[in-house]
Amino acid sequence: MWETFLDFSLFEIVDNLITLWGNLSFPALFIEIFRSGGWLVYFFPCFYLLKELWLYHVEEQYCEHRHFVVLAIDVPRDNEQSPKAVENIFSTLSALASPNNFVEKYWKGEVQEKISFEIVSIDGYVQFLIHCNEKIKDLVESVFYAQYPTLEITEVEDYTKAAPVTFPDSEYEMFGTELITAKHAVYPIRTYEEFEHALSQALKDPMASLLESMSRLQIGEQIWIQLLVTPHPGDDWKEKCKEEIDVFLKKTPHAHSGFLFQVIMAPFNVIVFILEGILSIFDISFAAEEDAHAAKSVDGMKISELTPGGKEQLKQMEKKMTKIGFDVKLRILYIARREVFSKIRGVAAVLGAIRQYNTLNLNAFKPDKRVATKVQYFFKKTRVAARQRKFMKAYRARSWSTGSTPFILNTEELATIFHFPDISVKAPLLKRTVTKKSEPPLGLPIHVGEEIIPGMMIKPTEAERKSAAASKIASDETQIREMEDYFSLDSEVPELLEPAEDEAKKAEPPANLPIA
Repeated sequence: MWETFLDFSLFEIVDNLITLWGNLSFPALFIEIFRSGGWLVYFFPCFYLLKELWLYHVEEQYCEHRHFVVLAIDVPRDNEQSPKAVENIFSTLSALASPNNFVEKYWKGEVQEKISFEIVSIDGYVQFLIHCNEKIKDLVESVFYAQYPTLEITEVEDYTKAAPVTFPDSEYEMFGTELITAKHAVYPIRTYEEFEHALSQALKDPMASLLESMSRLQIGEQIWIQLLVTPHPGDDWKEKCKEEIDVFLKKTPHAHSGFLFQVIMAPFNVIVFILEGILSIFDISFAAEEDAHAAKSVDGMKISELTPGGKEQLKQMEKKMTKIGFDVKLRILYIARREVFSKIRGVAAVLGAIRQYNTLNLNAFKPDKRVATKVQYFFKKTRVAARQRKFMKAYRARSWSTGSTPFILNTEELATIFHFPDISVKAPLLKRTVTKKSEPPLGLPIHVGEEIIPGMMIKPTEAERKSAAASKIASDETQIREMEDYFSLDSEVPELLEPAEDEAKKAEPPANLPIA
């Protein structure tokens, strides 16, 4: 069968093309190329395009039935917990990971839940927010209350609806960008543990610089920071990290990932994709799992041969793989009225605060130039306006598909970027809780009628309700009569007592008092 489809060679095709080039019209030449085996060139790109269009269609239908909410979090005023508490929150939310099978993904369009953790400054007033599906609202609230019992969570309107969506705008100017990691996912960023003093264990909170910068905005300025996360399904990212570690130790060379290599491997990837989809319907998977490390060379660098810096890098890479991973998109948007728009105050200050998490030997955040609302040459105004519209739309929709490719951070790295400041951070315009709230004691006595029954709520009888109502009416009537008698015009107004003459006189000093 395969001989029927592949009964051609490259030299025969080239020879036929040269022969037919001058004898056939373009449509006839196209048909001849397609009949001679050129259909393979079009099949795989068309198959991939149709697959992506179908996936987009079914996911859009699935997402239309979801309703999202925005939750405002008032930070505890006397918070003394470290970012470890927020790390526990992210670990709990990893339970939302739900890898879908072939039918759920490509027929039902089911997608994994995504949560947006946001820090917003409007006119200098800073607020922590969470955007999530209404179905998981109770879960999100419970995990936060478990770690921070005194915080307050309130459902609010989406703040992005008040911003313009069409650019250029006559009143507002906007700048937006997405941040990506500079290196492979196995390299971690600087985490909160490295901001702690070695002896006193005091945390020099990196959030202080960010919140202080956001609190200094003028009226008419806004900064939005969006951390869109979803649990990474499975542990395949750790296997890729192990491969990168082998490259670091020079056990294996870098894998080929160029465009030409991907084109060559495209037919095989399509065949594997089709087979996996068919087998997954019957709950059958490939039983043969190759040992990735068995086929690799063992002549790599020994750990004892690494420099102290290399050993520290290896230690941090292996530490990152011990914790749960999340797929992440990080967006920053600055929008302000044209008369107060300042990139130094709204963009440079925020990016400078985020650079605290960068390291030279491990990983770092950098703006994605392909997404940023800034271009260098050719039709700058038109291209910038198009990028601004696209970026604003993606931010408001909390879009996962638009923009940069998601990267992987573990729970410790996420808690470093998004956590509540402790009591030492004095950002004046940060929304905090006003008072502490607590529940009444479980055994609090409750007075009902003439009895005291501890800890029980008893419904009063009809006679007791009528008696209480009559007593209340009689008491009110008595108070009204007393007030009328007191303020009556016929009542005598008591005269004010004049102070006694002797008491009014000021005391004089003794006559024999010695005066210097």
